[in-house]
Amino acid sequence: MGDVNTVHNKTLGTIRHHMESARDALIGTPLWVWPVPALLCVIILLILQTPLGWITAKPFQEIAAPMVIGLTAGLALAVHYWLRSLFTLMLACFAVALFFRELHFVGTNNGIYLAVIILAVWASAKREEIREFIGNRWIAGLLACAVWTYFVTKLFDRHYLSFLPNYVAWENNAEESLETFGHLMVFALVVLTLRLGSLRQGREPRGPS
Repeated sequence: MGDVNTVHNKTLGTIRHHMESARDALIGTPLWVWPVPALLCVIILLILQTPLGWITAKPFQEIAAPMVIGLTAGLALAVHYWLRSLFTLMLACFAVALFFRELHFVGTNNGIYLAVIILAVWASAKREEIREFIGNRWIAGLLACAVWTYFVTKLFDRHYLSFLPNYVAWENNAEESLETFGHLMVFALVVLTLRLGSLRQGREPRGPS
């Protein structure tokens, strides 16, 4: 009976731990993060009214997005090789998962959800070990902003925002361009992580030898 109670208490403790992590992540998200996708949509709509509107269209974004996240994934792997920290490993896994999803390999469309859940649970379980990075307000803010932007793209993808004015005319442009903006945020996150990690290790960043 004692073993059963021990397992039960440990399970409850684990669930409580992850719920606390989710609560802290939500409460700790800077206020500036929440309006960013809406502001980006306004920018995309303004660009759409100009001769450069074609850069927001799917044909261009299907080239730009894989290039951006591919570069980001490569840089994230190099940063992990350089810093060798748990956070950089998680960040590299995140970037690589996004890259595979962008290439539309079989199973990656739904697989990205599983990858994000696994990474979130992993980060929660190891939150004290990665606190030196996620405790930085800019890293935490950029990570939250990227995840929130990706979430909004899924709202467009599922057409949950179809009540918006003239939705059909610009929805595809907003969805595709927002995703690329999300990739750019992850790229900035990797660069910032490299800078912070290098400073804390007391060395300037350089390429792998």
